[in-house]
Amino acid sequence: MKNKSNQVVKIQKTISLLLLVGCFNVSAQTTNTLTNTNTPTQTKTMNYTLTFDDSQKTIANPAEADIRAAVTAHKDDFGPVFQISPDDKKESLQIDAQGDSHFAFDYTRDEKGGYISKRENFSIEEAVKILTAYRNGSADWMKLVDWKELKP
Repeated sequence: MKNKSNQVVKIQKTISLLLLVGCFNVSAQTTNTLTNTNTPTQTKTMNYTLTFDDSQKTIANPAEADIRAAVTAHKDDFGPVFQISPDDKKESLQIDAQGDSHFAFDYTRDEKGGYISKRENFSIEEAVKILTAYRNGSADWMKLVDWKELKP
């Protein structure tokens, strides 16, 4: 009987110890989760507007699907199609249709000048990639195009 009593006490102590260790583990996980979720993020989101040149229709914060639809809608036109610009800066990236689903770009930096793409035959996929990188605020979106600087 004493043996059974010792076994019960050992089991109770083991269970208590497991519960205690489990509580510490849950507490540590909760603390880490709270610390991670309460940390303020430093990323600044910028708002962009897509403006169609022919209708002046605008789309605020266009998704990649909006950009793709806008690019593919102008297969045989020539000239400006649309532009994407950040809402708080004096700049824009304009796409120009070159006929037969080929495109060129104009980048206006400010009143002092800008750039045009040296190539005039970007495919739909290339155009979507470039416009999406610009809209995402990618640090090296300009490296996707060879540019010719325009001076005022």
